[in-house]
Amino acid sequence: MVVTSNGYIVDLTLVTNHPLLDPPNTRDQYIGAYLGQKDASIRDNIMFDRIIRTIDTTRLPNYIVTVNEGQCIRKLIFEQSYQTKALGAFFVAFEYEGTTRTSSTVVLMHNPTILPEQTTLTVHVGETVTIAVVTNITEDDLRWRFNGEKISDSNGKQSLTLVNVRLNQAGVYQCFVNGKRWDAGNAIFLLHVVRCPAYRWGSECEHTCTECLNGGMCDADLGECVCPPGFNGTICEHAICFNNKLPNRIINF
Repeated sequence: MVVTSNGYIVDLTLVTNHPLLDPPNTRDQYIGAYLGQKDASIRDNIMFDRIIRTIDTTRLPNYIVTVNEGQCIRKLIFEQSYQTKALGAFFVAFEYEGTTRTSSTVVLMHNPTILPEQTTLTVHVGETVTIAVVTNITEDDLRWRFNGEKISDSNGKQSLTLVNVRLNQAGVYQCFVNGKRWDAGNAIFLLHVVRCPAYRWGSECEHTCTECLNGGMCDADLGECVCPPGFNGTICEHAICFNNKLPNRIINF
């Protein structure tokens, strides 16, 4: 969320039509970028990419199209024959008035071999968080990585517990079967860490946040409420929809 010089708040949101992919039954997969304020310069600067190399390819579709469906600005479209490339962790970014903002999402396989209990977690610094999976795979065969790097002391475990979480622990966590890191049925998590403790904001976290309704979270830089899927307003008090229905999955960050 960015407050512009003319007082507008720009929100960047990702929407995916199938957060759990089931090829070949799933129709064309897309990841759409929505902006709260339409602005040509922002639309032109939107960029899609993978957060890390989460499947055995880094290639994205060659085309990104501008559309006019509600607030949708751009879509990254995976045709049905290329849907396995739609698996993984993705982000979209734009620059406005010298500030770069991003939003991220995860697309997993339907009925995966390793099922994450949650695909996205947002916590505050100093909190304790557990990242866990459900699987029938023998625990000894499980391996973990954080932002692509091995987490050796977590081999053979179905969960990771981070105590007194730090900002540098935010990122992508993967759980996979030993020797099958690129298998489509592996688990991927996004962990977001807010730099201030809960209900605090400011450069030194010196201010108390306004109460955010409906699961909204206080932005640590601005003190504004960042709303969850389906809500907007100063304190997330209004229900909204996209194309007359709520999207299957939205992640605001």
